[in-house]
Amino acid sequence: MNELTSTFIIPRAQWPRVFLIAVALPVTLTFANHLMQGAPTTQRSTGVLVAILSVYILEMAVIAVAAGAGIRQVWLAWTLFAWLLLMVNLQLIVAASMQGHWWMVQPGMAPAAFVVAEVGFLLVWATMGYARWYWRLATALPIAAAIFGVWHSLGSSLGYGLWNSILLIQLASVAILAAVMRLAGFRLHSLDAMGNDGKYLQFGLRHILILTSVLAVVLGVARAAEMLTWPYWREMMESVRLWRIMIACPAAVLIVLAIWAALGKGPAWLRIALIVVGCLSLGLAMGIWAAHTADSGRLTRGGWNAGSWQQNRFMRLRYWWIAWYCLSTGLLSACLLFFRMRGYRLSRLRNR
Repeated sequence: MNELTSTFIIPRAQWPRVFLIAVALPVTLTFANHLMQGAPTTQRSTGVLVAILSVYILEMAVIAVAAGAGIRQVWLAWTLFAWLLLMVNLQLIVAASMQGHWWMVQPGMAPAAFVVAEVGFLLVWATMGYARWYWRLATALPIAAAIFGVWHSLGSSLGYGLWNSILLIQLASVAILAAVMRLAGFRLHSLDAMGNDGKYLQFGLRHILILTSVLAVVLGVARAAEMLTWPYWREMMESVRLWRIMIACPAAVLIVLAIWAALGKGPAWLRIALIVVGCLSLGLAMGIWAAHTADSGRLTRGGWNAGSWQQNRFMRLRYWWIAWYCLSTGLLSACLLFFRMRGYRLSRLRNR
């Protein structure tokens, strides 16, 4: 049955389920978030902070699964999904305006990660969705602009300028990768349409291996050309802001992993394991590089320059890059589960 032909009538038998998703679930999430945000930051250990980040990812997954799998009508599923996201966002805004909330050690990280997930979700939908392109663009882009506008206003008033740049780099990576995948023929297809005739090729592990192989070749060429020496990178970073590319490259790999984990082919345990290993390893690599740069006194001189000042702030994040990559990637993958629960997979026709 085509979801787009669903009526706006909610069957009486579905009312209890709608109530649970629209009322009971937001109340439960609000209570859980209130407990997490209640204790002073000074009482938070690293393990507790990691657990809280994991809870946020789990909440996003619960929201996507509840709205995606629990409701038959497409319009109602989308409405409830938007409603649940709105409730979580409002809680984040309230928490961000409070002094002493748990992420004050890195202000803006959690709200920025949610913006990456939600706007990234809309970019994937606008690029590779299953409705006609003009409907996708007409709905996704204004909503994405509104979300980013609210974030920018909030970030400017609370001094979250650092995360504005990181967020833009991450969203640019999502847009570019989604466009490349669409040009390669990948888009969201329903399992019913795909059938079992073998005409469709799902986005799978071999595409991840191709990506990592290309990255290895690029790094090998760079090493052969002596591009991986500190004097070369220092000169390049000071001239063309290559440090932004250093941030975008791990993000691009993790975004591909997030899309594959949510919409690709493969055992669930393997998809989850690879995205966890990828986030931890690439985040650790970025943290080591940033910490080494900060500790060695090699931060860019000339703090009066806006670009140099911003670069120095990025380096001083140190191992918080692990938390950022884990949270932003995990939230994006969890958000994209909405499509998977609706019965869609990322695939392309084999004859393309």
